[in-house]
Amino acid sequence: MPKRWISESICDSPNFNILSAEAEVHWGRCLVLTDDYGCYQSTLSFLKGHAYPLKEVTSRDILARQVELLKAGIILSWTADDGRDFSVFAAFPRFNYPQARHARKTPKPPQNIIDELLREKPELWADDGSPLSKREQEEKAAKGVKAKPKARPSEKTEFDKSTIMDPVYGSMVKAYEDNIGMLTPMLAERIKKARDEYPEGWFAKAVQEAVTHNKRNLSYVEKILERWKVEGMDPGKAWEKGRTLKYQD
Repeated sequence: MPKRWISESICDSPNFNILSAEAEVHWGRCLVLTDDYGCYQSTLSFLKGHAYPLKEVTSRDILARQVELLKAGIILSWTADDGRDFSVFAAFPRFNYPQARHARKTPKPPQNIIDELLREKPELWADDGSPLSKREQEEKAAKGVKAKPKARPSEKTEFDKSTIMDPVYGSMVKAYEDNIGMLTPMLAERIKKARDEYPEGWFAKAVQEAVTHNKRNLSYVEKILERWKVEGMDPGKAWEKGRTLKYQD
């Protein structure tokens, strides 16, 4: 993996300095995982194994740090067709422009991500989503291409994880991770949807029901919740009578 460069400009960068100390560390660990196009795989299980191989860190902590980078505009993220998550550092080409780039190690960003890069950092990116070389950046600058001015972020405050992990959602995530497996951003969004749609406590009970039937996947849990929403959730009546509910995987 090529070496990555950072600049002293991060010390007085408004966007960078609204990050928590944990997110700053996460930024550096992800930066060294990028390919020559400023992209890295940001699937939580991948980051846990590659960015924190010797650290005791939970997927929830990693997710919170990723969201901080997203909110600060430091990265843009997307999910590939195969379900893996990827991110790109929006300002990557400003200080990292290798003379000869290797082949991509990550999928090319989708068009909506490329469009966002060109809106936010047109002086750094080519129309196809490739980082511009230093010479190409200078040529764009000579043509008057500049980034649009951005409002200064609010003053740095202590990062409130409750904006990402409220207690109800946190308990749902814990139930999922303790019984089913690693959380990913896509799964996190589905769990948030369940939080908003079903009564508090239902999700954890549905997870336990799925485990009872040895069906450790979120789709099965969702089918249980959908049925309970229609028929009501009363294990004391349905299950004690020996009724067997059938769900589709």
